Amino acid sequence: MKGHPLRTESSEGLVPVPRCHFVFEGVTSSTRRLTPYLDAKLGVFGESYLETDITSSGKPKGHEYVFEGRLDEPNAFVDWVIYASSFKLEIP
Repeated sequence: MKGHPLRTESSEGLVPVPRCHFVFEGVTSSTRRLTPYLDAKLGVFGESYLETDITSSGKPKGHEYVFEGRLDEPNAFVDWVIYASSFKLEIP
């Protein structure tokens, strides 16, 4: 993102990926904190809520993967924490 403090001259040539698939294997936990957009142009948000897709009894096993970003459906900002044995990114 232009103007982001972590963006450097060497990252100027990066190209956005419009579509990709996150592929996880051996998932033991998946939890999302969703914060709905009420007015995306004004940056107005609704109340955050948790969605637990997969839960494990005790401490989750595997590597911790953390993602954040905007979802189209539902129209919300998401913080997503997944514990899995492996992860790969597929670009169609």
